Parts: sequence; C-alpha cells; structure tokens
Amino acid sequence: YGIACPEKAFLDYVYLKAKRGYPINWEKIDLSGLNINNLKSFLSHYPNFVEKIINVNRAVWVITLLWQALT
Repeated sequence: YGIACPEKAFLDYVYLKAKRGYPINWEKIDLSGLNINNLKSFLSHYPNFVEKIINVNRAVWVITLLWQALT
C-alpha cells in the first residue's frame, strides 16, 4: 500500500469525521503543507458535503484571521 499524500489524508479525515457525525478539530490541523491544486483534484472524488464543510470553515478562518489582525 502507498502512503496517502497530505491532501488525500486531509480529505479522508474530513469525510470520515463528518460521515460518522464527529466534530472536526480544526485548531489542530496544519494546512500549511497542502497543495491547493492537489486538493482540488482529489476533492472531485468526494461527496459534495466535503467541499461544503471545507468552504464554510475556510470562511471562518479568514474572518478569525482578520479579527485577530484588527485587535
């Protein structure tokens, strides 16, 4: 078996947590090493709800970063 690349591992994590109804611990996920092109490529193989979860949380991250910069 091959080792999953970071992007696939991240998507698998989000998918499995959401599918089982478990909360996703976003504070402990390091997204800095993810390649956005690979992420988009892999995302097409997952159900739409995975992309929706990622997009909603991305918006929260941006708002949080802006708020931190302003305070």
